[in-house]
Amino acid sequence: MADPIGIILSSAREDAGLTIADLARITRIPRSSVASLEEGRFDSLPAPVFVRGFIRSYCREVGLAPSDILAQYDGYLHETSLMNQEQPEQQVRPLLLPRAEMHGSRHRGLELSHVLLVLLAVVSFIIAYLSAGVTTSTDVDTAQSLPSQESTLNNPSSR
Repeated sequence: MADPIGIILSSAREDAGLTIADLARITRIPRSSVASLEEGRFDSLPAPVFVRGFIRSYCREVGLAPSDILAQYDGYLHETSLMNQEQPEQQVRPLLLPRAEMHGSRHRGLELSHVLLVLLAVVSFIIAYLSAGVTTSTDVDTAQSLPSQESTLNNPSSR
């Protein structure tokens, strides 16, 4: 069943000859919000400050006094807040961990990063050390062939 506010709004819109789509386009209220207002489904609408703005725009467009509808909406809000106070919600308490557990994961992460950094440095050092002392077979062949070429240059008779 539609809320009295919704009945008043929808009948005023129909009297003005507007569809929900027309009113949504003119007032720039989302179409779903216009439908929710007319059906009295205020819980599916955004925060009350926005709903008040929707009601003002809606009323101006269809020729209603916004103050009357806003007073009814404020009454609705008051009723729902009283109902919520009568039914206390279960409070969710945060899980409190001992200090050691709270900081333990952070310290483990730092320790792991330090170990990985040291391991990377050791591997880099080993690679640099091994690559500095290694000569390739091409270098050795070139070095061994040089004296024989010099001897042919010094000794023209071997040509």
